[in-house]
This record gives sequence, structure tokens and C-alpha cells, in this order.
Amino acid sequence: MMLSLVVRDHLVTTTFHNDCWWMNVTVGEETSSPPLIAMNPLSFPVTSKLSFREWHVRLGHASDKVVRYFLKKHVPSFEIKSWKLFYCKVCAKSKSTHQLAKVCVDVPMDQPLDLLVSNIMGPFSQDPQGFWYLLTIHNHVSTYSIVYLLKWRSDAPAAIAHLAVQLGTSPKALRTNNAREFVSVSLTTALSKVGISLHPLLPYLLQENGEAKHLNRTLADMARAMLSESGMPDRFWQFAYALACYLHNRLPNRQCPSSSPHQVLYGRSPSIATLYPFGEKDIVHIPAVRQPNKLAERGIECQLLKPLLTSGGWLLWDPASNWMIHLESAVPTELYFEHKEKAINSMPLAKDISVPEILKQALVGPINTTGNRRASTSLIK
Repeated sequence: MMLSLVVRDHLVTTTFHNDCWWMNVTVGEETSSPPLIAMNPLSFPVTSKLSFREWHVRLGHASDKVVRYFLKKHVPSFEIKSWKLFYCKVCAKSKSTHQLAKVCVDVPMDQPLDLLVSNIMGPFSQDPQGFWYLLTIHNHVSTYSIVYLLKWRSDAPAAIAHLAVQLGTSPKALRTNNAREFVSVSLTTALSKVGISLHPLLPYLLQENGEAKHLNRTLADMARAMLSESGMPDRFWQFAYALACYLHNRLPNRQCPSSSPHQVLYGRSPSIATLYPFGEKDIVHIPAVRQPNKLAERGIECQLLKPLLTSGGWLLWDPASNWMIHLESAVPTELYFEHKEKAINSMPLAKDISVPEILKQALVGPINTTGNRRASTSLIK
């Protein structure tokens, strides 16, 4: 810190260094040649005539509580009772923090499909079909969720415009963040055509989109666990997320403790026929035209990716050839052995035949040539 003072036509420049004030005296335009003079800072008298605001500035704009404590302990001559509350504009600008002034927004959110919230996840590693991003859409009341695969973030408006077709009816409002793809004119125009009003969040208020963030975290935890359990490569993330969303819509949660989001939205109980473990190992039959020869195996072991609910059948992955296979049926490995055991147990058994005594002696006695010959003769007869 440096101070410049004029004392009796002498310019005194002081510098505080090593707990001392170093003084340089200048007379007129000439600078004194003697060395700098070091003075102990305690030689300057401490005045108690400063105002509370001046002490506030001198103590580095500390808080009122800290300044009063300091004065009470180190400057007892200062009249603490004379302190009055004051406004420091410098502190207001330098110590500014975010304070949310809650504004009442007229957004419908009482009935299913009144309000949807949306967000984009990614980028992930590129999947086999060339997708990088995942668009998640969450219903506020029923907690029903939908996921769309995106190759680019700019594909989000087209996916959102498809909402009315997939849900069978148009929601009233859609809440998103202020990303460029969500505030585009094309999205606003497409939504207005189907009667959906867009409600983007205020800038830097990501916490207002907490529902979408919570859904993203839930789906990510489920997909990560399923990929780890199945041992499948991370590039199949889109199938893990699709199954996670499918299961999330059929499981109870805090808002639907006695039902499920699917049941609240559509009024139908979920079916357990399509519930399956992700990456389950199945035995897949090879068609005769694809078999290389008569002695080749007629089945291969694949891992299940997802059921194809629209066209029927299953989508599987063959690790050996790295192909994705679409078949109408697949038998899980554990069910294959279960069916085999049931078939063996259901085979008819004939009554026990009487075993000749000489054969029993040959079986329980010492093994020798004579006993084996006699046993063979008895079996032939």
C-alpha cells in the first residue's frame, strides 16, 4: 500500500512493507538523496473519531457484527451505542448473491397431460444406429415418461412435435430450458399448430427444471446397472435407456404409490408378458436356409436387446458375428434347460424287469472274465 502526503511543501511518499512505513521525502521537483526512512506503524496515533462506515471500509468491508466486535475489543474509546444501520453500495455490488423472487406462473398442472417437462441427455458414445443424444419427456401429474433418440440436438423440435401422435392427444404446456433447440421459431410454430404452449425457463434457473433432471438421473442409474449386469458394451446404451423408461412407467413411485404411471395415464394395468432382463442370453434357432451344412448347429446363443412391440418378435445381438437379429421367438437359456428337464421327467418309464441272479453276482462281485462272460450270456438269453 502506498500513500502520498504534502507536509509543509514537502511531498512525502510512504510505502507499507515488512510491517513498517517506508518514507521518501521530495522537496519541490527534486527527490531527496538520503535513504528511505523506516518508521514503526505504531508511531501513528489511532483515532477514535472515525465513523462506523469509515471503520467498515478500513476493515475491508467486513460485516457489521465483525466490525462492532473489533471496535469493542481493540478501540474501547469508540462509542458502540452511536452505531446506526447504513447502506454500503460497494458491498451490495461486490457481495451480490442470487436471490429468487418467486413469480406466480399460470401453467396448468392438475390433470394428466396438462404439463410436460423436457430435457436432453448426452452426448453419449455413438450407438450402432448413429444416435448421440436422448430426449426425455416427463408428465408432471402421472409421471409417465417418453424417450426419443436424437442424432443431433437440432432434431429435438421434430421429436417434440410428434408428441400428440404418440400420446393420442395434445398436452397443454411444455416446459424446457433455454437451449437453442427449444427456443427456436420452428418448435414454437410446430407446437402452436397442435395446441401446445411452450414455457421456457428463465436464464440460469436450471433448478426450476428439477423434474426433468430427476428423471434423467433415475433412468441413468437403471441403464448403468443393467449394462453392468449384462456385461454388454456401452454402445448399446439406447436399448438400456429404452428399457429403463419402459420399466419406470410400470413401477410405483412417490406420486403413484398404489398404481403406476402407465395405469394413471391409460387406465390399464401393466402386462408382465414383456418384462425381461436386459442382455438375457437366449437360444435362437437358425433357419434352414442359413445353416451352412446338415451337421452344423441349428441354434446360437444371443443376448436380448428389446421386444419389438409394434412388429412383434425380439431384437437380439449375436456377440460372435456382432450382428443384431430380429426374430419372432427366442428361448431363454434358463428356460431351455427347464423345458428339457420337464421333458425328461415326463417320459413314460417301463416296469422293472427281473434281473437274473447270476447277473447280480457279476455286478456286485469282483470283476473277472468268467463273470463278465456269464453276464453277457444271460443278457443275450
